[in-house]
Amino acid sequence: MLDELRGLGSAIGGVDVRIDQPEDATLRARGPESAYGVLHVAGHAEVFSEFPWRSGFLLDPRHPELEAGWLRADEVVAWKRAPPLVVLSGCGTAGGRTLPGQGIEGLTRAFLATGARAVVSSAWDADDASAARIMKFFYEGLARRLPASAALLEARRRIAREADTEAPYYWSAFLLSGDGLVSPRLRARTEPRGAGRPSGAAGARTLESRLAP
Repeated sequence: MLDELRGLGSAIGGVDVRIDQPEDATLRARGPESAYGVLHVAGHAEVFSEFPWRSGFLLDPRHPELEAGWLRADEVVAWKRAPPLVVLSGCGTAGGRTLPGQGIEGLTRAFLATGARAVVSSAWDADDASAARIMKFFYEGLARRLPASAALLEARRRIAREADTEAPYYWSAFLLSGDGLVSPRLRARTEPRGAGRPSGAAGARTLESRLAP
């Protein structure tokens, strides 16, 4: 899944993709730049039901023993503001501590508490290949101006219709919490997006995201 998700950074403008990156003090302290409509974090995640605010993403896989290499839920709630839509592609990122009548404390709630209108997260360790395709279909739906909930539903249905991935394990892990009508603007582009693109990617179709007015 991670290899395919790395393409989001070069193919989709306005989506801040963080995939197992080394320590990023700016991200940990203040969050992504306010111009982003979507924050997409992919990588190894740990979720703790006993200490939900210690749940987090490993940003530096070279040094998992160092606290500086993690983005924790208790750091996220200190951000000034999160983007309207946050996508958490990691094992069990929808989990945490269940509070009767209040929901689940953990990474998803942390991003909602700091201003995200909607969070897409995973209920379990999903199949990498199908998860990557769900994300691809999800962003295609957003590019067609579908609300996030409709885009995710359509992506799940496309996976479920295929014989080799029709079992719920393959398509039902990703859930949306919050305002399902959020719809960050995605604009199709056909020109190259500068240096650093994979070989042969010049002229590839890209998407550019902007905050809705």
